[in-house]
Amino acid sequence: MHVGGLGIFRGELNSAGSMVLSEDRLQVMLEQSAGNHREFTRLLRMALGQSWDDFLEPFRASQHSENVSLLNRAG
Repeated sequence: MHVGGLGIFRGELNSAGSMVLSEDRLQVMLEQSAGNHREFTRLLRMALGQSWDDFLEPFRASQHSENVSLLNRAG
């Protein structure tokens, strides 16, 4: 995913399209958070690309508001 200001987010997906995190990545996040729940939650949200999802969610909605512009690919 790419969002201006956030840059590019890359993540691994399983066959159902869900984001997956490796055991090693989770272990690093646990160590970095040092038992701080808020810090672990922040690291988890970053690892799952939550900021990108939050920005792109209006484009996934079935009903679009007037402040969302959809661009069609010329075929």
